[in-house]
Amino acid sequence: MVRNNILIEILSVLLFAVMWGYFSTLLAAFSVLCGGICWILPSMYFFRKAKILAHPKNLKNMLRDFLINEAIKLILSAILIVICIKLFPKILVPPFLNGYIIAIFIGLFALNRKIL
Repeated sequence: MVRNNILIEILSVLLFAVMWGYFSTLLAAFSVLCGGICWILPSMYFFRKAKILAHPKNLKNMLRDFLINEAIKLILSAILIVICIKLFPKILVPPFLNGYIIAIFIGLFALNRKIL
């Protein structure tokens, strides 16, 4: 199920990038891809860690590990955003944020609706 969620996020960001590229510029499409990557890579880390820690000894450890991994995911996402902005100074902010937000919403929708 987790693999399907990540795959849906990747495909959605790619489709959105193609649409931005078709209706705007290739730089806009690249910006969308960068924004999506800034959320998808930390999500992959989080799901991998959650799978490894799936059988804790008690509920307190499970909750603590979940919160720590979620915090790490958010910090990694922020670091990736800074790296993208530093490496690509001509990145377009609106498409970048659109890719980031699309990845977040698609991931939340797929997890909450259990469509996969």
